[in-house]
Amino acid sequence: MPAAPEPMASRIRLCEDDELRRLALQADFVVARVERPEHDGFARESGLSEAEVAFFRATGGARLLTARKP
Repeated sequence: MPAAPEPMASRIRLCEDDELRRLALQADFVVARVERPEHDGFARESGLSEAEVAFFRATGGARLLTARKP
């Protein structure tokens, strides 16, 4: 995977949104939400080409977990 080349890619596992939220709730967070905010503008400002921006968007983009403890 482009974001985590070997040897890291074979040692990690990416969670689905629901699983990520559930893990946060199991860690005693009382509110947990996974969002997929728009990052195209930031990607372009960082110098990524339009093809790279499109690839990033096609893979689902970045996720943001927001959670709050009591």
